[in-house]
Amino acid sequence: MDQFLKLSTVAQKSLEKQKKLAEHESPWQIAHEQVQKEQKAAAQEDSTEIVARKIVEATGSHLDRERKKKAGRAVHYTFGTLMGVVYAVSAELLPEVTTGAGAAFGTLLFLSADEVAVPAFQLSGPPTATPGFDHLQHWAAHVVYGGIARDGSQPDNTLDVKGAN
Repeated sequence: MDQFLKLSTVAQKSLEKQKKLAEHESPWQIAHEQVQKEQKAAAQEDSTEIVARKIVEATGSHLDRERKKKAGRAVHYTFGTLMGVVYAVSAELLPEVTTGAGAAFGTLLFLSADEVAVPAFQLSGPPTATPGFDHLQHWAAHVVYGGIARDGSQPDNTLDVKGAN
């Protein structure tokens, strides 16, 4: 999912740059604005970093910037793993969960986590404060995740064991 987001972000930046070049904006100005955006984004805590910081602060400790980034990734992957387990168990109990090769699950996860829970727990601003393209990008990444969760929960029947004696 992270790789998908990185790839789509690169594509978005490239499209923005091409549009600005077509509008005869200076390449230096375009690069300068992009660096400023990236620096601003790097300075802000994302939702997983906020969770990691709050967990560590509850123990009376503190995380420096680099350790908070790593702890945020750990929160992200732990949550993703838990949601994969939820998917696998749900698919066993309710096969309808696999509708759309996991796309329905990915969409439900996106709506419940990104659009409802994260803002409700004040781990981000309201959904209305996020650009529409970002919503689309995150939804698509969750659909990809749903497909991967589905494939990961299916038994691998592709191994041909005939004559494997």
